[in-house]
Amino acid sequence: MARKNKATTGGRKKIAIERIASEEARHVCFSKRRNGVFTKATDLSTLCGAEVAVIVNSPAGNPYSFGSPGVSEVVNRFLSRNPMRNAEDVYRMSRIRELNAQCMELSRRLDEANAKKAEMERRVKEVVERNVYCKLAEESEGVGVRELRAVEEAMGGVRMPHWLRVLSID
Repeated sequence: MARKNKATTGGRKKIAIERIASEEARHVCFSKRRNGVFTKATDLSTLCGAEVAVIVNSPAGNPYSFGSPGVSEVVNRFLSRNPMRNAEDVYRMSRIRELNAQCMELSRRLDEANAKKAEMERRVKEVVERNVYCKLAEESEGVGVRELRAVEEAMGGVRMPHWLRVLSID
């Protein structure tokens, strides 16, 4: 069954991998995708402990680079074909992994604490609302039906359980 009067978008569909004809569109596409490439390189380095270097020249001729631990270190190791790391590099990488694990744990705990805070705020709000309703019920004991209906209308038609009980007694 087709939806009527619904605007459709392209969403995340595949695009043909070919040179973009418009120079302006090419620059826009490059600037958007450059950060994506750097993000993927960061993820690869963080998740796998890989040393990564990305060097990109824009269509305008501007160079951009990203490296973990650094572009020059990764390129120098690549060019020298030296797979051996010195003790300082090994220590630094293990320390980075430890700190990353601690950061992930703290982030998880922060998310849990925020969820718990939201639940507690919801409960406090619920208790406060109950207390307001109880106070209104106590204050309304000596008030007549007309006054209660006027208050109800003034509050936008909100119906409180205690007031309904009082109204049903009359």
